This record gives sequence, C-alpha cells and structure tokens, in this order.
Amino acid sequence: MRPKSGKPTDYFFNKLAGSNQLMEQLKAGKTATDIKESWQPGITAFKKIRKKYLLYPDFE
Repeated sequence: MRPKSGKPTDYFFNKLAGSNQLMEQLKAGKTATDIKESWQPGITAFKKIRKKYLLYPDFE
C-alpha cells in the first residue's frame, strides 16, 4: 500500500526504521548479517561519542 503522499520515503515502516535504508536493503535481498554489518560504522561513532558520558566502564 502506497502512502497518501505518493512518496516512497513516507511509508510508515520507514518512519519506524528511521529512514528508507532498511526497506531498500530488504528489497535488494540483503541478508540479516549484511544489514547488521551496515550499522557498524554508526554504532562505532555513537560509542565513541557516548564514552565520555558513561559513569562506569563499557564492558563488551
């Protein structure tokens, strides 16, 4: 079902996922592993920023 606006970026799924990137990856047939790997640069950047705000060491 297409959104009322007609723009593919306005699908409710994309709003939940934060962007249309996940939908495009699923349409392209990417595996769950490939999709998780695509998140790694953002996760690494987030962990670097949050490190100075942690009260306790990050145990990973």
